[in-house]
Amino acid sequence: MSGLKLGIVSQTPLIRFKKQFEKFDKINLRDLSEEDYSYTVGGVTAMEKVLSEYLLENKITSEIHWFSLNPGAPRHVILSNNFHLYNVSLPHNLLTQYTSFKETLWNNIHGIGNRSFNLRDYLGYLHHNWKLTENVLNTSSDFDIYVIHDFQQLLMGNFIGPSKPAVLRWHIPFIPEYFNKQIKKFILNSFEGFDSVIVSTKRDLEGLIRVGFRGHAYQ
Repeated sequence: MSGLKLGIVSQTPLIRFKKQFEKFDKINLRDLSEEDYSYTVGGVTAMEKVLSEYLLENKITSEIHWFSLNPGAPRHVILSNNFHLYNVSLPHNLLTQYTSFKETLWNNIHGIGNRSFNLRDYLGYLHHNWKLTENVLNTSSDFDIYVIHDFQQLLMGNFIGPSKPAVLRWHIPFIPEYFNKQIKKFILNSFEGFDSVIVSTKRDLEGLIRVGFRGHAYQ
């Protein structure tokens, strides 16, 4: 049996470029020097890099395609024949709006603020999620599954829809008592757009039960 064709989506890119390469549509990492780029420091990228290499080495996956927000980067980066990165960017105004909405969401989730989001900021978040989805759906029609990482891409489950299974990997606490009413409804509706949700702890799984989540969830 051939391995799965896996799509990964994260806000943070696996690789950041030290020079402006956005004029390149496709680039092979082997053609660059180590002075041109660096691997991103962070929990999601570190975990997914090791996991991706394991999945490929053990032929659990046959191809991995990783999509991220990465202004100034080439659109397509070839790490190997079966491991590819795709970078998207947003205009400055939409990037600012997206960042503001994302920070409001993060604060609510962590119980350090309950400010409601506004329409202007939400449009930036909407564009970020759609831009990633558009790239995912236009790159290949034969992915077996998408794994979407964390609160920055909550809309992608509904955007991807019935085209392929989509899993949300939620890395931060899920304590619904922290959320204001507006955020709680938004998060719950978004979660139910995914085929399944994976959380990190039993506490978070119990939080999903308390909030009335009706989908498939795993710890």
